[in-house]
Amino acid sequence: MSIYSSTLIIKGTLNVSDAEFLKLLELDKSVTGYDRHKICTENNNYEEIITQLGSDDEVYVSSTDELTVIVSFALITDYSRSISLIKNRIEKLFPSSEYFLFFTETVSMLTGFVYGIGKEIIRKKYVQNGKYMHVYDHLMDVGELLEEEKNIFINQCDFVDGYPIKNKDYMNGVYDFNIGLAFIERQFGIKSDSYIFSSLNFNRNILSELSDEYIRSVNDKLESREIEPALLNLLKPLMKELKFKAIDFKEYSQTKKNKGFYKQFDLNTRVVLEVRCVSFHGANTAGIHLYIKKINTNDYIENTVSKNDFGIGIFSINSTFEMSKLHKNESISIGSRIDFNYFVEIVKDELLKIKSLISKCSINNLDQFFGDKEMFGKNILLLEEECRLRGHLIPNSIINMCLLYHSINKTQEIADSIMKIIDFKCTSELYEDRHNKAVGTAIEILKRNVNKD
Repeated sequence: MSIYSSTLIIKGTLNVSDAEFLKLLELDKSVTGYDRHKICTENNNYEEIITQLGSDDEVYVSSTDELTVIVSFALITDYSRSISLIKNRIEKLFPSSEYFLFFTETVSMLTGFVYGIGKEIIRKKYVQNGKYMHVYDHLMDVGELLEEEKNIFINQCDFVDGYPIKNKDYMNGVYDFNIGLAFIERQFGIKSDSYIFSSLNFNRNILSELSDEYIRSVNDKLESREIEPALLNLLKPLMKELKFKAIDFKEYSQTKKNKGFYKQFDLNTRVVLEVRCVSFHGANTAGIHLYIKKINTNDYIENTVSKNDFGIGIFSINSTFEMSKLHKNESISIGSRIDFNYFVEIVKDELLKIKSLISKCSINNLDQFFGDKEMFGKNILLLEEECRLRGHLIPNSIINMCLLYHSINKTQEIADSIMKIIDFKCTSELYEDRHNKAVGTAIEILKRNVNKD
């Protein structure tokens, strides 16, 4: 990589240490499948970074009293996409600040710059080896030419759609670096002979503030494709012990086989343990769901808040709920390896409960299973705890088990014990949320069953 490569200047600072600023960039949480940002060494000068250290996607940060500076080869691709890691974080951290990114990479003949304010891109140019750089979802030449560009090209070039694309110097970015220096002197007050970058200490003392675990989570980012196999492998020993098989069938409404395990206990009874993972733009969710299905169980299904081809959901571990507890946020995805490791430990802690439920629900008499008083006592306490910890984000499986107990032991006392926990969560405003609709459905079922009696 050549000198002067990939430098982002932001007008404004957050008045935090370099380590804290790196944390705010959330480099451990991928936004796309292309994010490879890393944290490596500390206390580096600008020349070291651009000539020796910055050949990969390491991120180096520093600041002055008025400016924040980021140096990383990853910035080139970050600002070539509408959705990207550092770009999106900077837009959030500096919503109204001016910024300027300029880069020159002589090996691949890649050069260009990006000028913007907050989310608005005012000027952007990406050229490589005499052509526009075609990458990802961005436009290669955007916005009116900078004054510094006009001074060079306006009187000596033929323009096409506002750009001198027939000029070889323009398309090869011959003047781009000098244009960048002149622009930051005019717009940011950085004189080209002030050596401001040379005086900065990048990633100052970050290793004393960032844990080894955090740095590993950045440098070895969690990939979406890892999550499902890891959860399946975690469950395999228990499934082998219980003589479950990998799911090898599709239900009538499914277009493909779901991942997980099942066991056919007799002609009428089947238990499924499903692993369900969803990924979109770096946002990952995962769930482990236990279902029981018997022929002629419509009466039970009518008393549940969720319907599934696999049967009645009786237990689940949902990453959305677990992450909301970890991050004190209503709905959050598995964003990092630290998040996923946390979720894996939750699953490990629940394996004995999964084993116990499977053993109990394999019996032929569903009334005996759903009407188990001891199990209801545990579920009602769990329901209360979930409401307290997570507000209205309550797993449907817990509500199902409480409703099914009431459908078998229909008393006002049981209905009241469930209602007093969930009723205050169900204002009309909350019904718009899919989880609150489930709670609202539960209240309707309770009222319907009590009225029948």
